[in-house]
Amino acid sequence: MPHLPYELHTTQCARCGGRLGDNQERYCSAACRASAWRVERWEEERWKLGLPANSSCTLCGERIAVTSKNKTTCDKNDRNEACVDAQAGARLDAINARDEAEELRECAECEHCGADIAYSGKGRPRRFCAPRCRTAFYRAEKRTTMAGAR
Repeated sequence: MPHLPYELHTTQCARCGGRLGDNQERYCSAACRASAWRVERWEEERWKLGLPANSSCTLCGERIAVTSKNKTTCDKNDRNEACVDAQAGARLDAINARDEAEELRECAECEHCGADIAYSGKGRPRRFCAPRCRTAFYRAEKRTTMAGAR
């Protein structure tokens, strides 16, 4: 006994367009059924979150279908030459920023006395070479702000 009314029966999968078997009514496989279910759930979620159905790629400006909360660029298979070039440029910018930050860590100077500060290898680079320099710096800052307030 079919679950769908007779007029809704087709011979093609509702998801991929493939041929349906004898006992299949709507989807040709469990993968197509699961994929259709995920798309339907995402449509509901997108509507609840107020996300647009379509957006523009941040790299090339082409229209893209929003399929997740974090999607901002074209899919790998859909990229055009402009998007590939922009992606390479973005990667290069990230590498340059990382190298610049590493260089700043390696040649850091104390903000109070100007002495070189060794980088420990973790976290942010230190601003002061010793606690006495930090205290002296903050006391000098406090004096200048108090003098400016008068």
